Amino acid sequence: MITGLRRGIDSPINPSYAYSPELTVPWPLAGHLSKVHGIDPWVAGLLIRPMLADLAEVGSWRYDTAKRYVVQDGLCHCFFLEHKLHRVTFYLADHGQKECLATPSPPPPEGRSTWFCPVESPAPPPEGNSHNAWRHLLRTAAHLPMRLSQLAFLDFARLAPGAGFVPPDTFLSTFEAMAEQSRIVHTRLPGGPGTVNITVGSQAWTVRRGDTADPHCKPYVRSIQHFQDPATLPEAGTAAPVSLLSQPPASLRR
Repeated sequence: MITGLRRGIDSPINPSYAYSPELTVPWPLAGHLSKVHGIDPWVAGLLIRPMLADLAEVGSWRYDTAKRYVVQDGLCHCFFLEHKLHRVTFYLADHGQKECLATPSPPPPEGRSTWFCPVESPAPPPEGNSHNAWRHLLRTAAHLPMRLSQLAFLDFARLAPGAGFVPPDTFLSTFEAMAEQSRIVHTRLPGGPGTVNITVGSQAWTVRRGDTADPHCKPYVRSIQHFQDPATLPEAGTAAPVSLLSQPPASLRR
């Protein structure tokens, strides 16, 4: 995968350093990872630090001829860090997650917590019982039938704008619940492009569908509205779609 590498070295960082605010993860890196694996950029941003923490412990490290640290897992993933170890500079993968032939990563063991912290406030997971489930999250996100906006995720979690993000140890369970619901919503989408409201239980999902002839163009979940009576649809206009983001949300920008 990588050329110009010198001999292998011991890991220059501890796994917990991947969550340190001293280590910068620039926004374009999340955008690149999202394109490689066909996932939403805000999810990619949550994945980078857990990925690097895992590779810091089990990956193969090199110091290349451009004076950068390079770590790869021997399967698919590779990160570059600048020589002072204060910035993650690049990410490479041989293939996207949907084309990966590696054995699928199972869900976290029962009774084990997981940890996906916001990009702007990184913190290491508590010692002892935390399970690094980044491979499971990456696979779940890559195989979704629809794209999920961060605003729709916050709607699903019933978080008001400005209320912050979900706790790091509850993100994965919330995302998995949303993923399961999104598969049901996807089966109810009408044919053809356009923006529609799909009602499932006590939720109205606002979904924009683009070119249905393009298999790479997934429907996009823009927002979710909760209402009290599942038998009563929201009044006209109350489930209107939110504006698409023209740039990364403030919580993910660097």
